This record gives sequence, C-alpha cells and structure tokens, in this order.
Amino acid sequence: MKNTKSAISLDIIIPSFRADVETLSSIINLRVPDGIIRKVIIIFDNPYLKISPEVLDLFTSPDVMFIQNKENLGAPVSRNIGIDKSESDWILFLDDDIEPVDDLLEIYLDSISKYGNNSPGFVGVTMFPSAMNNFTKGIIASQILTFFDLAKNEEKMPWGITANLLVNRNIIGDIRFRNTFPKAGGGEDIDFCLEICKSKGSKFISEPRAIVKHPWWFNGKRSYKRFFRWAYGDSQLPSLHNEYKYRNFPNSAELVLLLPLIFLSLFSFSINIFYELPTIIIALFLGDWMTEWLKIFINSRNYNPIIAIESSLIRFSNDLGRLLAVIESLNVLRVTERFDYAATGKWIWGERRWAAIRIFIQLGFIYVIQKKVYYV
Repeated sequence: MKNTKSAISLDIIIPSFRADVETLSSIINLRVPDGIIRKVIIIFDNPYLKISPEVLDLFTSPDVMFIQNKENLGAPVSRNIGIDKSESDWILFLDDDIEPVDDLLEIYLDSISKYGNNSPGFVGVTMFPSAMNNFTKGIIASQILTFFDLAKNEEKMPWGITANLLVNRNIIGDIRFRNTFPKAGGGEDIDFCLEICKSKGSKFISEPRAIVKHPWWFNGKRSYKRFFRWAYGDSQLPSLHNEYKYRNFPNSAELVLLLPLIFLSLFSFSINIFYELPTIIIALFLGDWMTEWLKIFINSRNYNPIIAIESSLIRFSNDLGRLLAVIESLNVLRVTERFDYAATGKWIWGERRWAAIRIFIQLGFIYVIQKKVYYV
C-alpha cells in the first residue's frame, strides 16, 4: 500500500479526438510506482464521437476519468479544461497517438525526486520510427522535428512539445494555453512553456530516459497541412515573446509575395518585365531545392536529390503558413520576422547564413535562366 502522506500526485492529461482504445489503454495501464498517486484525465474533443464499449471499459477505475466537449474546442483549450480539473502536484501532458515506455512514470518520479520544486518541469523525448518513404525521409532531413527529441542532447530547454511534457502544477498557477492558436496545435506549447519559465525564472530540465514513440502521421502519407499549420500558429510568438524576435533574409514564400509588388512598382518603366516573372519564380524554387540539397549533403552526406525536393517542399509549406498569417495581419513589417526557437540566440547565425546562401544561389539561377531564355 502506498504511503499517501509522502506520495507525489500526478495527473496525466490527454486531449483526444480519435479515442483509440489501444493508445489510451497503453497510457492508462502504465506502471504506477510507489511514491506516485496517479490520475488520468482524458478530454474527448469530438462532440460527435460515439465512445465504444472498449474505450468505456477503460474508465471503470475512479482514478481514470473522461470529459466530452460539447463542441470541438481544440487541443489547447481541452488541455486547459484538464488543468482546471487537476488538483495534483504535477501534470503530465501526453498526446493520444503516442506509445509510452512502460517505466515512464518511474523515470519521471526519479526526476522529481532529484530536482523537485527547483524545476518548472521536465521535457521528455518523442521518438519517430525510421523513415518509411521519401516523404518521411524529407521530414527528417528538413530538421522540422528538431524539438521532438532534443532532450537527448540538451540539459535544459525553454520549452517542450505536449506529446511528452511534465509540468509543476504549482508553478502553472493561472498560466493557460491561449485559445488564439490553431485548434489542432501550432505554437501554443511554446508560448505556454515560455510563460512558465518566465514565472519560475528557470528552464525545463531534459529527461532523455522519458521516451514516448510517435507514429508517422497518416502512416507516412504525403501531407503538408500540418507543417503549414505549425508555422501559422508560431507566427504569433514574436509579438508574444518579443525578446526572441529577430530578422532574417526573406524566404522563398516571402519572395514570391514580394516579387509581384516589386514588379508593379516597375510597371511604368517596362511592361516586358512581367514576362520574366514566371522564369524568376522557377529560379527561386530551383535555388530553394539546391540549397536544401547542399545542406542535407553537408549534414548527413545524403546526396539523393529526391529527399532534397521533399525537404524543400516541407519547409516551403511551413513558410507559407507564416506568410498567410502576415497577409491576414495586413502588416507588411512582419515580413522577414522570425522567432528564435532556441531562446538563446545560438541558432540565429546559422539560420541567417543558410538564408543568405539560398538567396545567392537563387540569384545565380535567375541570371542563368534569364540569359538562356532571353539572350540566346
């Protein structure tokens, strides 16, 4: 029998749209070590969901409960509902499509025992399987998943993704996920964690042993919507956390937007310049791909051009999401605005260097294509 006087209370909060019985069962049936009083709170965010008998059987224990939203509120707001229901010392955020290691709670208990209230929380590792096709190879090559497993290499982190994040409930206080972010996610976890770090005055501690396995979305089927949405949500971060805002050279999506504006300003001088616009846009995409190919070769010695195409398309879709937010804001000054995800400045030089290299290569393609098309 557990000593409840000295035990740590921990609530697992899971927003769920799909209610997959296998995944939820693997989380609910995690080994609960002596020293933890655990409760599971699942928020079903699909008002039309007919919960199967197999899923309902998971809620026979009093320490496992579910809430079904009357409307689709989104993952950020659903997590807030879970926070408000929680009365624990610690909150473990997990996603409804992950598979945790069996001793996840034991590992986090060990971390709490070592650092206790000196930390706002702990960032675990979210692992993806090996790439299964060119698209998933492109996802890996694009480095867009950097923060999913960064806890393996960093001692402390300014934020972690909510697929595997343990937070000190007392430090959360009145901090909540903002409902201005996309319902399906994008930027809200970064904002939430940064607010907590500001409140505590220290960063999250990495816990590389706390691992959850994450499948490829849609079984690796090609889709760019997720990366578009992430950047669309992330676009709010520079204004919310101005200290981490910086400027960079325009990316390809921004150049595609700016070029017609530039050409319009030159319209009175030469109407022929409009005929050059399509070839210039082609040159931009070729330069984007060539830069990605060079980067991938330097980083991993992979010279497969198909992987570079996939990676450049993923990055371009991400840039498009950010660009849409800029267009909707009607604030042209937000073009070239960037957010320092490391929150230390250590990656800014690298980002600017590659942005400059990309533009240099794009200018080279523009020169070559124009010379061949118009002067040969």
